[in-house]
Amino acid sequence: MLIIFSNKISFSLFKYLVKLINEYYVYQKLVFLLNSLNKIVFLVWLNIIENPHIL
Repeated sequence: MLIIFSNKISFSLFKYLVKLINEYYVYQKLVFLLNSLNKIVFLVWLNIIENPHIL
C-alpha cells in the first residue's frame, strides 16, 4: 500500500521523528526510543521514502 502525504503533513511527521532522536530529549529521557537500541520500533513493513518529484 502506498500513501502519499502533503507537504504539511509530511513535515509534521518528520519533525516528530527528528525530535525522537534529538539528543536533548534523549538526555531528558522524554522519548519512547530511550532503551530501543537494536530493537525493532516500527512495523517491519513501514518504509519512509522521500521522493519529492513523484507527483
